[in-house]
Amino acid sequence: MIEPPPDKSTWPPGLPRTIAEYADAYLADLLDPLTADMRHVIVRSLTMGYLGWPFPDREMVQRLIEVQTGRITPAQYDSWVMESVGRLPTAKPGGGIGHILGRLENGYEVGGTREKMLELLSAIDDTTSLVPAITDAANRGLLSRAEAAAVLSAALSLPVLPPVVPLPDDIEPLPDNYPPPTADYGCVAIPAGTVIHGFATLDAYQSSREIVHRVSAEELDPAEGEQMLEALKSDYIAGEPSTDA
Repeated sequence: MIEPPPDKSTWPPGLPRTIAEYADAYLADLLDPLTADMRHVIVRSLTMGYLGWPFPDREMVQRLIEVQTGRITPAQYDSWVMESVGRLPTAKPGGGIGHILGRLENGYEVGGTREKMLELLSAIDDTTSLVPAITDAANRGLLSRAEAAAVLSAALSLPVLPPVVPLPDDIEPLPDNYPPPTADYGCVAIPAGTVIHGFATLDAYQSSREIVHRVSAEELDPAEGEQMLEALKSDYIAGEPSTDA
């Protein structure tokens, strides 16, 4: 049986214990220009998507704010997310671009449709890497010449993503990977071998974040969103590597 987390009063003093506290102390400069309703949407979205690991970094929050306020398109945000996935140690070669092309090449297309894959490629910010990758994909027959031309035309016509806003100088950065996913920090320590009903693959987790985002933006009914989240879950065993590359 998994023990409940300990009292959060055992956490180090002065550090945030919740997403709301983190937002107040470390994201205020990003959130202050927003309306009260928009700030609520952003913080609620962060809270719903928080799974007990280190708090979301400022770049992720900044991109979420940008897509919510219309500074970047939803496709640009989705592509930025894929680029972030592409920087993980488990990612396919070529970063987010390689991740998307690899899914298509292996018969498992991002978002479930070829059109979605092309939309993601068309919004990639790193056009320096995109041009040779798309050219190679067209030469190999993975993309048609018309598809390759459309992707490059769309990507090259988009404005670049706004630069990342640094943490204000008067704020001390949080420790790396804070808070750690341990019982001492209010997160349940799950022993290896425990059967868990949750998001067993990277795809299921990414789809769940999209659903949470849509609910937070009031594009999706909460009850329907809850049903969709439940449908993405399956049983898996803690400590075993995911088969979803």
